Order: sequence, then C-alpha cells, then structure tokens
Amino acid sequence: MVRHFVRRAGLGSCALLAGLMLATGAMAHEGHDHGAPATPPVTTLAPRAEATSADFELVAVLRDGMLAIHLDRFADNAPVEGATIELDTPEGSQAAKPEEPGTYVVAALFAGNPGTHDLAFTVTAGGTVDVLATTLTVPAASVTADPRATAPAALALLGGSQLGLGAGVVIGFLAAVLLMSLRRRTAALVLAAGLGLASAALPPDAQAADALKPSARDAAQRLPDGSVIVPKPSQRILGVRTIVTASASHARAVELPGRVVPDANASGLVQTAVGGRLAPPQGGFKPLGTRVAAGDILAFVHPPIGASDLKDLEQQGFELDQQIAIVKRRYERLSAIQNAVTRREVEETEIELKGLQTRRATLERVQREPEALRAPV
Repeated sequence: MVRHFVRRAGLGSCALLAGLMLATGAMAHEGHDHGAPATPPVTTLAPRAEATSADFELVAVLRDGMLAIHLDRFADNAPVEGATIELDTPEGSQAAKPEEPGTYVVAALFAGNPGTHDLAFTVTAGGTVDVLATTLTVPAASVTADPRATAPAALALLGGSQLGLGAGVVIGFLAAVLLMSLRRRTAALVLAAGLGLASAALPPDAQAADALKPSARDAAQRLPDGSVIVPKPSQRILGVRTIVTASASHARAVELPGRVVPDANASGLVQTAVGGRLAPPQGGFKPLGTRVAAGDILAFVHPPIGASDLKDLEQQGFELDQQIAIVKRRYERLSAIQNAVTRREVEETEIELKGLQTRRATLERVQREPEALRAPV
C-alpha cells in the first residue's frame, strides 16, 4: 500500500512538474523576435497548368482525379467549341471529352504520383492544328500524424504556446489529482483525456497544422504577392474578353476649347410662324455643319389642330362652298345675257367667284399642307 501510494504520488508530481515546465517554456518564449513571417503558400487553388500560342490559350485544372481543360482563343478570350484535344502524358495518349462550351475533361491517371508531369495537348479546331506543351505540378497529399507521436507533438506545441504560469500550474495540479484518484488500469484513459484537453487548448494555428488541408477551390481572389487571379469558370460567367495590343505611329493631336461665332453677313435664324410638329424633309434632317443654299428646305412644321378648331374649319369650308355655288350660278346667268347687262356686273361677279375659290383652296392647304422651313442664306 505504501509503495502503491508512493507510485501514485510520483505520477502526480511528474504531472505537476510537467505543467510547471510548460508554463516556464511559455514564459521563456516571450520577447523573442524571429523576424518577418514568410509568405504563405497558395493553398486555395487547385493544381493547374497553363499554355498559350498564337491561336489558343489553354488552362488545365486538376480536381478529384479529373483534368478540366479550358480552351479559349488567344486573341479575344472567347471559348473554343467543337475542338478535338488529345493529351499526351507519361502514361500514354488520351482524348478529352467536351463537357461545356470551351471546357473539356479527361481522366488524369498520372495524378496519383506527386511531382511534376510534362503534358502535351494537340488541339484541332476548324482548320487550325496546334500543339501546346506545359508542366503540371501535383503536390504531395496531406498525411494524418502517427497516433504514437500525438503526445510529444501536443506537448511541444503546448510548450510553444502563449500559456501563462497560472495555466500551467492549474493543468499540472488537475492532472496530479486525476492520476492519484484512479487505478493503474485507467491511467491510459486519463492520459488520453489530458492530451485531448491539451490539444483543445492549442492555438488555432497549431490545430490547423495537425488537421488535414482543406480542399482547394477555384474562386477569384488576391494572391499573397498582391496579384489577382480570376479562374476560367468565373471568366465565362462574366464574359471577359480581351484584345491584342500593337505598336503603331500616331500623329500628335491637341484639343483646345473654343466657341463658334457665326458671321452676321452669312447667317440667319430659321423660325416657324406657328407651333406644331417638326417633320424631316426628303432625305432626312441635315446634320450640323452641312453646307446649304438659300431656299433649301430644312424641315416641315405640321400645325396642331384641335377638335373644336377642326369643326370650325369644316364649317367655314361648307359656307365657302355654298357662296361659291351661288356666285357661280349668278356669273353663268350674267354671261348668258351679256347684251342685257353691263360689262362691269359680269366682271365683278367673276372677280368675286375667283376670290371665294382662292379662300377655299387656302383653307384646304391649312388643313393638309405643313409649313416649310427654308434656309435664308
């Protein structure tokens, strides 16, 4: 019993001593400067390879054992449809199958071997045949840590964490109490629980180091070096197009603000007498700056006529028609008996008839003919 108690006390002391050492290590870590952190590697993009030529631009993205090939025209970044792509890999030749407009897929059997793989794409689109060579780098897969190395790794990460002296003492004391209160056959369970608590107390960076890396994704993002990448699927959704720039010689041009002052001797104001609807002449409106001659028709104005005005015009037309009929009959009678009447009566009747006919014609033009706007100079 005495030796068993001493053994339990020894385990508790060891646990307490380990807690103090963890706290001491945490305090000793304070104040050290390890320099600027290194630029983190890009882990949010799937492995990819790019190749360009004078005709095509090709981007191959590896995902879940399949190679998605995005084929666009180099000149304007438009997707190439109906193309035939043959892939030459270290394991043989394979033909890609179309999946979407401008996107082709092929099984990447070589992707199971991490490292660099030389690829050659033979593209046939219409009457154009091109060979695009590139290299695809497949990173090593993440491996879960050995369970037997979990305890040393947890203790090392815990020692490097920012724990205070009080936290180390409390952890050591709790571990000692648990080990003293349990039997020998449950010591392994207690140790596993303590390691679980220690790993839960680790900072997020340490937990992320032990976990598997997240699956890569293709999304528009800013890279650590400050550049911005927009994957091909996003470019297809946005309809991104490009143009090829070229060097050329251009004459130097200088723009100056100015005000145009027309010549008083060779300018005129065109204005309609009545308001109305503006209509173009034959051939359309002349653009600004067109040379014209005096008398050229620039536009027509159709005066608006309301319903009440239209009835008044119709009433005037009926009255004029009636007067014209009466004067015409009188003129015909007088003309038949010229020897019985004077010449003056016949002429006055003829003049009155012509005046009524002129008024009737003018009234008809007002209803139908628009006003012509002519150039004064």
